[in-house]
Amino acid sequence: MIRLARRSICDAIVLMDIRKRDGRVATAANLGVPVVLIGTTQDNHGLDSVDYDARRAGASLVAELVDTGHRRAVLIGEKPQKQREFFFAGEFHRGVARAAKASGLELVELHRCPTDRSGAAAGPVRSR
Repeated sequence: MIRLARRSICDAIVLMDIRKRDGRVATAANLGVPVVLIGTTQDNHGLDSVDYDARRAGASLVAELVDTGHRRAVLIGEKPQKQREFFFAGEFHRGVARAAKASGLELVELHRCPTDRSGAAAGPVRSR
């Protein structure tokens, strides 16, 4: 980003995959070119950001499943550690879990695990 800004070869920067604590944001705020964040961080350093309501998206997903007659769903996603790293991942999971509980939809979560034998032994399935 610094090299791009110094060489004046871009009019703006779009910074994606924003983490809750993202060291790139402070650097981006001091570049002297417009920067837009795609995602949410704890401190945007005055930069504009674009995001979506991930919790509501999760709840809408559950509502659609319930409305179409489903009684059980499997949510395949990131481990809780990764959910804490990115706002959208945790918010989406919370939206799905709360809506499933409120509607009586049985929810099973599968989380990523290592692709070697330790992953198979870890038993990644967790029911709610």
